Amino acid sequence: MQQAGASAHGDRGLVMTLLDSSTVGAHTVVRFSGEMDIACAADLRDNLLGLVNRGVDSLVVDLRGVTFIDSTGVGSLLRVFHRQTLLGGVVHFVADQPSVLRVFDLMQLGRRLHLTASLAEVDVCCPGLATGGLKLPKAAIS
Repeated sequence: MQQAGASAHGDRGLVMTLLDSSTVGAHTVVRFSGEMDIACAADLRDNLLGLVNRGVDSLVVDLRGVTFIDSTGVGSLLRVFHRQTLLGGVVHFVADQPSVLRVFDLMQLGRRLHLTASLAEVDVCCPGLATGGLKLPKAAIS
């Protein structure tokens, strides 16, 4: 287990943990747990951008273990989303915690992001990725 952010909350220990990434079908899945806030946002962003910059086509960020997210955590996720989109890849966010979903809802991000409640729903969201059939738009190819 790799530390992605140190605690800014006293004796509560580690705020967020970045677990090793794994491959599930055509997707690279990264699981997070704990609190995603200003104390760990830069490390979160840098770790995910590292994967994106190494050429991951389909990144799945599993946020089901996240108990709290603030605007800096969301900002880091959006930066990764924008970078991956520019490179022609896709990012899915898996979240089922009410506190996390509420933040995404308040920021109206459900319309912009690929947001699902489970890993199984990722392939339903973008079925071409399940078989590795990622199709780039013609504008991205030219």
